[in-house]
Amino acid sequence: MATLTNTLTTPRYRLGLIASTLNKYVPSPFSRTTTCSIFKLSPDLVLDEILPHLCIEDIISLRRVNKTFFILTHAPIIWKRFLLRMNIPLPPFRPSFRYTHDATDHEVEHLVTRAISLDDNWRRGKTCIRSNKCVSTQYQVLDLVMVPGGKFLVASVKDQPGYRFNLTLYVMDHPRGIVQALARIPTISKAYFLQAKYVEWKGKRGIMIVYCRRRFQNHSRTGVDPSDFSVRTDIDPPLPFAYEVKCLHVDLETLENMVDPCLEPQSEEYVSLRMDRGPPFQEVEFIELDHVVTGLTLFEFNRAPFFGFLQAEGKIVLVDPGTRQLFVMTCADHPDHEHRIRAFRVLPGQKELIVVRTVSLSENNDLMLVELYKAPVYHGSYQYTCVDSYTVSGKLVASVQISDHGIPTTTGDQPQLHPSNGPPPPISIYVRTSKPSGVIHHCLWPSFMDIPMDELIRRTWFYDLSQATVQTSHVSAPYDIHVLPGAYRAMMYTVRPDDRNDDLRLVSFRRYINPGNVPFDYPEKEPDSFGPVLGRPRYLIPAHVYSSIDLTLSASAQLATTGISAVAWDETIGRLCVVAGKEQKIRVWDFSNAVQPDGRLSKWTKTSNLFQRS
Repeated sequence: MATLTNTLTTPRYRLGLIASTLNKYVPSPFSRTTTCSIFKLSPDLVLDEILPHLCIEDIISLRRVNKTFFILTHAPIIWKRFLLRMNIPLPPFRPSFRYTHDATDHEVEHLVTRAISLDDNWRRGKTCIRSNKCVSTQYQVLDLVMVPGGKFLVASVKDQPGYRFNLTLYVMDHPRGIVQALARIPTISKAYFLQAKYVEWKGKRGIMIVYCRRRFQNHSRTGVDPSDFSVRTDIDPPLPFAYEVKCLHVDLETLENMVDPCLEPQSEEYVSLRMDRGPPFQEVEFIELDHVVTGLTLFEFNRAPFFGFLQAEGKIVLVDPGTRQLFVMTCADHPDHEHRIRAFRVLPGQKELIVVRTVSLSENNDLMLVELYKAPVYHGSYQYTCVDSYTVSGKLVASVQISDHGIPTTTGDQPQLHPSNGPPPPISIYVRTSKPSGVIHHCLWPSFMDIPMDELIRRTWFYDLSQATVQTSHVSAPYDIHVLPGAYRAMMYTVRPDDRNDDLRLVSFRRYINPGNVPFDYPEKEPDSFGPVLGRPRYLIPAHVYSSIDLTLSASAQLATTGISAVAWDETIGRLCVVAGKEQKIRVWDFSNAVQPDGRLSKWTKTSNLFQRS
């Protein structure tokens, strides 16, 4: 404290008290004649030399003192400092996020408060829903996907008669506190297996969307709609299906202008902007196949967008929309049994793929192979041999899901956050089992290599199978369990084993937290803390990594009666979107808290202009 006092009395800061650019804008309490010593300091001095020594609890306490501190503690520079010092998983920046722009200042505080409240809520013994709201769609929702970070939501919908099918893009976190439909495009038939990510296409930053749809081969007409058949269970259609994979791109600048808080939604300027921009959706690629398509995924490879999928669980198809080339991978056959490719994940940073296959050894025993492959270099169809693998047996595998590698990218004026500079997140592999029903969680922790560069040492992170560990093995019987994967946080829900409906009837939702078990020889990680932002330690990982989520009586009854027709989960923001049966609304459940815009702040800052400094 003595050092701080001496600093404040130097001639440079005494001059700052007189020449501060903020003095003419601040409310009256900041005055040289006030009886309170803190108000004799200039706002510049308080922001730059005093508030950086306080933690978040202190800032919130100051906000409650009076109008002056209420305005001052909303200064974006305070929350940007906290953001740079945080040491926990953070929601990713969207590429169009302007870190130094006034219109996005409130989002920085949202990032900080959401990350901390979600971490607290998930690590407590009893995780609860912090915010519950419903979004009216006026259409029946068939599938959902959230763009990483939860800002935008893409929904596959159809009208009440069932003749028109569309994709609808929603903004979830509008500064005005509303959920708004921004754009819509017809899909002809039911769009399913939706995937969406922030991707740059032809120099434009935007959202790339890929989905699958079905029709009968040779465009045959049978009087039956292919969209009426389930995509979750094996069926015997009257005619063979043809599968179509379509990729779209939405210009992010257009979306940002449409959600600009400075524009009134129904104003002439807003309507003119929407009309001048033209259609937001742009078709990128279209592929037709005669074999079943599963496991759609989006990723960047060599800084170019790609998408991939499984073809009849026997081939991995990677598509480069820029060159329209297809890279088809087949795996070497097992010497004694047929294999099925259950899931794959591309690792763009190291040009490799993780592939999970199963081989049926007996009626109740599968051999699961977790393998690492080099990414294909030449387009066309080739057989590849893995460079590393490990096997697991003794379980009957129902399905496999792999979490996204989730490495955020930064653009423009966005800073490198602390978790981005450290190790990347682990890759979680969730194996659903049958007889008995349950789930096994495998985790691939990143390894590193120190590479000397001039006088510095650069640490490079990569994934290999030597750091794979089994985290948990959970038996859900007598119920079947389904997984919404995440690297650190996953959401699971149980259903009755005899339920054969397309909309599965819910028994319960459960949260799951990665226990963080690492190999015995794994390098010691940093202390488990928030970083220098809070005055208390981070909660420990609970002993019970599974915990049931309490729903409202109406939601629980509705989901148990009509089932779940669509569900989407984003672990970075802690948001779960659920649609019950044929309801024309989306239930949005947030497990984190966000400070909502306060009308008083807008009113008071208009008169004080306190934040002309960022």
